[in-house]
Amino acid sequence: MIFTLRDNDRKHATEVQVRVEAANGFLSIYPEGYGEPNAADGNGAPVLLEVYKGHLRLIYSPDITKEGAQQIVDLEGARESLRPQS
Repeated sequence: MIFTLRDNDRKHATEVQVRVEAANGFLSIYPEGYGEPNAADGNGAPVLLEVYKGHLRLIYSPDITKEGAQQIVDLEGARESLRPQS
């Protein structure tokens, strides 16, 4: 699927086309013009979502110039079932 993200700041007319694919256990997010250090242009998914050892994780590559700079965020603390009851 392809989506268009538009900047909410009216001073900027920035738009980014984003391709999203689900395969090989990942939800891969490919923003046009963004990538990863070892991927050819147009083929890098700098944002991934996966379930690993029972945990939902966000994996992202924040800097295309730094190999191994990939960051992993465990999202288990964001489970709605953990919301305090009022």
